[in-house]
Amino acid sequence: MYWHQRSRVSWMQHRDRNSKYFHVVASQRRRSNKISKLKVSNGSWITQQSDLEFAASQYFQEIFSSASSNSFHQVIQHMDRVVTPYMNSILLEEFIEDEVRTTIFQMHPTKAPGPDERVIIDNILISFETLHYMKTKRWGTSTHMALKLNMSKAYDRVKWYYLKALMLRMGFHPRWVNLVLDRISSVSYSVIVSGEAFGFIKPFRGIRQVYYFARHPLQNVKPSKKSLVHMSWLGDRRGKKQASAEIKLRIQSKLSSWKGKFLSQVGKEVLIKSVAQAIPTYARNCFLFPNGLCNELNSIMGQFWWGLKEVEKKMHWLSRKHLCFAKKDAGMGFRDLKCFNLVLLAKQGWRLLHCQDSLFFRIFKSKYFPNGSFLEAAIPSHASYAWCSIAQSQNLLIQGSRWRVGTGSSINIWQDKWLPMSSNQKVLSPRTFDARVSDLINGFDFQPRWKGTLIYSIFFPFEADIIKSILLSVKRLANSLIWTKNRRGVFSVQSTYFLQREIEEAANRNMASTSNAGS
Repeated sequence: MYWHQRSRVSWMQHRDRNSKYFHVVASQRRRSNKISKLKVSNGSWITQQSDLEFAASQYFQEIFSSASSNSFHQVIQHMDRVVTPYMNSILLEEFIEDEVRTTIFQMHPTKAPGPDERVIIDNILISFETLHYMKTKRWGTSTHMALKLNMSKAYDRVKWYYLKALMLRMGFHPRWVNLVLDRISSVSYSVIVSGEAFGFIKPFRGIRQVYYFARHPLQNVKPSKKSLVHMSWLGDRRGKKQASAEIKLRIQSKLSSWKGKFLSQVGKEVLIKSVAQAIPTYARNCFLFPNGLCNELNSIMGQFWWGLKEVEKKMHWLSRKHLCFAKKDAGMGFRDLKCFNLVLLAKQGWRLLHCQDSLFFRIFKSKYFPNGSFLEAAIPSHASYAWCSIAQSQNLLIQGSRWRVGTGSSINIWQDKWLPMSSNQKVLSPRTFDARVSDLINGFDFQPRWKGTLIYSIFFPFEADIIKSILLSVKRLANSLIWTKNRRGVFSVQSTYFLQREIEEAANRNMASTSNAGS
């Protein structure tokens, strides 16, 4: 397990081949990892290996050292006791084997447990919405201020005796406090200089990532560099251009590096799919990329795929559109960037429909759709670019979703999609009166059942049979919006991408037929 984590999975499976590419990679990695000189605190440079090792060790020793102080008592004496005896009893319960097994097997076997990607995206969108509000506020006497905190540096400087006093003040049981401190203080470090470990550092402050098994754990979200998305997407043209230029530069640097010169066509395919197309993923989860940026990124990847030597361009034997086809359709399976961008935004829209206990939902609902659903929300003139982007996915979500009947009280018979059919889930029978699906159900107090006589008198026979086949629950379950492109009814990026591709291809066919008819 140790070496599996320390190495790349592909290397564990296939080993290194004695190729030119392997030797270049090995040599470059050795050069990159070698430290030839360091600048010390007095401004001078050191180059001797012994001096480098001592300076690196001394630097981290100072970071994790701490002097005793009692000044913190003035701060914690104003803290409230928030941990109740009941909470302590839960924390101190003995764990059973099934709980430990369930928790462990929820983790990835070769990755450290970390924050959910959804939490990172939520933080980005909430921060962006907050800054947009502060930037566009033009009236009122109240003022606002935002603080940007570097939490990684703060974690390194948290003193253990302060942490102990704080937890006791909050009401944590001493046994739990000692358990936490025991895990935090058991760490030690060595400094790796040019591939060799040197020194022994025993810290007296700083918090490393610690996870405990608890039936009701306290939420702990550690910061991530992935959450740092360009906040210059504030709607102004200059900000968008700057963010677009930085994204293009990152992709160009990856594709035009020395590694690309030694890759085969298969290697180029992997680099484009796993690196180049993945670089702007976090930004595409939050913002709709301009068409020009998508075209430029596609052009950069196309030139890399077909080959580009300095200023000489090679022939592109297939269009960018054909390269995005699946391999079974004579394409390469590259993602259409604009299409995939809309799919990722639809993922956030789907969360606005289902994750209604999140802070992300509460903020956006209170501002943009306080009296309705996300699918019914409009785009006001004061909307942020994040909301304008997410709202573009409404039609896609409407196309791929339908209602699963619970009580039926909120489902309009003729306007909403609720019939479990493969094509059109809306009722085709002529409208006779404006009603809800609940008007077609009897006996919710005991055994709910469809009003068969009424249904066959209103709907076409085939629709009446479909309606009668829908199972009703005695538990009076709420109506739920499900994703029809997935057998389990759960939203997935892959199925949504295929749906969006189908929608675009159908639109292109209609446009082509219209132009042919006009000519």
